[in-house]
Amino acid sequence: KRLQKLLPKITPDIVSVEYNPQTVINLNALEQAKQTPEGTQKLANYWCKKWNYNLETVRQFIPILDYEYFVAREYCRQHHKSIIFSDLGDIDLGQRGFHYTMSTPLPITQQQIEIAYQSEIIPVPPEEVTNLMKRDAYTETILRALQGKVVHIVGAWHLFGNYYNLYERIRDLNPTRIMLKEADSL
Repeated sequence: KRLQKLLPKITPDIVSVEYNPQTVINLNALEQAKQTPEGTQKLANYWCKKWNYNLETVRQFIPILDYEYFVAREYCRQHHKSIIFSDLGDIDLGQRGFHYTMSTPLPITQQQIEIAYQSEIIPVPPEEVTNLMKRDAYTETILRALQGKVVHIVGAWHLFGNYYNLYERIRDLNPTRIMLKEADSL
């Protein structure tokens, strides 16, 4: 809901998302499964059997999975704006975070996120920094080529992480960083 609230307030000409075009194929399958309770349950059962996930966590997360893409896509459709895919699509990094999240009871994950997001600088595990910097360099190239008012929807590490992150790389463009929780005050 927060992103749905923010995008119309910002009124971008272009929305850039931290996805790559190949990912959209999987997102379409996810969207299809989320259409019915049976589809959601079937997907939850499959993931829990295959990867030993926490079933209750999976059930709660499926409706909001990849909300960034779905909300951005819908905003762009409704307002006749462009959506840009601006990530290399690192499956390993995404899968590690996904596996951890789905294997952990939801209240624990929520508490960890809230604690991390209280700071202006979010700690990034050292083993992730090299990969994040490579992805940020790729995204920087794309963002610099865009014209108009651009919103880039990206994970907090890329903007607040304790490394030479995407925000630092494009600081000369005078970007504004917004956490989704800031939508609560709108």
